[in-house]
Amino acid sequence: MRQTFGSVVAAASLALLATTGQAAQGASNCKGSLTINGRTHALPHCALAVLPGPVHSVTLLATAEPLSRAEADAFTQSAYHRGTRPDGSQRTMVMLSFCAGRSAPDAVLARKFGVDISVAGNPMQGRVRSLPDPQGQVRVKRLAGSFEPGKHFSGALEGRITDSDRFTLELEWSLPVPQQQAASGLSCD
Repeated sequence: MRQTFGSVVAAASLALLATTGQAAQGASNCKGSLTINGRTHALPHCALAVLPGPVHSVTLLATAEPLSRAEADAFTQSAYHRGTRPDGSQRTMVMLSFCAGRSAPDAVLARKFGVDISVAGNPMQGRVRSLPDPQGQVRVKRLAGSFEPGKHFSGALEGRITDSDRFTLELEWSLPVPQQQAASGLSCD
């Protein structure tokens, strides 16, 4: 069967439209900011790790710069990031862990939160800090979606945390749930 130039262009256009539609439907979105003692850092890149169970352990990583594919895959599998770039230098990031209900993501168990913060280029913050018991200081504004692999999980949260420094955190995301479940996470039982 011989194809004309017009039929090839039409087929290519349909394929492009189908691909664009899928990409738009499954697009990832992340925006956030971390303010420490008056200095604000944008956090426009996110990754998600989910450990399923009777109550899900969800870990969200928000960073100032993109993760490499290898870093994102390692985070998805382990629900952990060491807070450094591939070259070993410090990375600005927030890693937030929380427990969410099995069938209704908006059923967050606020008694279980973990917050790790790392800020590049700041000698006082140039390490990963695990903030003790941020209960009541981190507020989930919205959670929606599904924990099924490939489906989207979205939400928004804010926090005002005080330990030796003052932290203000705002995050909003919509991310696909990874195909592979995390090997670790918070104990949500």
